[in-house]
Amino acid sequence: FAPLSTIFEFGDKMSDYNGMVSKCVESRKSVRQFLPDKEVPEELLRSLLQKAARAPSGGNTQPWHVHVVAGNERKKISELVDKEFENGNFGEKPEFHIYPKPEEQPKFMERRRKLGYTMYNLLGISREDQFGRMQQMKENFNFFGAPVGIFITIDRVCDKNGWGH
Repeated sequence: FAPLSTIFEFGDKMSDYNGMVSKCVESRKSVRQFLPDKEVPEELLRSLLQKAARAPSGGNTQPWHVHVVAGNERKKISELVDKEFENGNFGEKPEFHIYPKPEEQPKFMERRRKLGYTMYNLLGISREDQFGRMQQMKENFNFFGAPVGIFITIDRVCDKNGWGH
């Protein structure tokens, strides 16, 4: 086999690229609270989405559709979902399982629970505080206060594995 640096023509810059990728991966974090009054310039969003559009997909199908909401549209979506929550409607039945069934893969459920307990603990919300937990869960649908929301969808014809292949 030829070295990757030869195949991709990185030459002497291979270590630079490796360092950049490593730095990105190591600095990755999940944000659960944003500054709601801080606007995101449209040109920045367009630039990021143009770069993301170059992401690889199996067979180069790139089956995704990107829907960006901001301003009043974002607010309307959050208000609509909040109203549904208040009426006891927690969503439609999913078309497929996102996570493995707990009885089939208990180690995954253990990881999810551990993360959940840790996150809620950091927020000062105890396991017994069902109201507090529900309020925090609703923040998902308020985009955690972010001024922009992005939905990524795929056509149903791509089936469940459309994201990964």
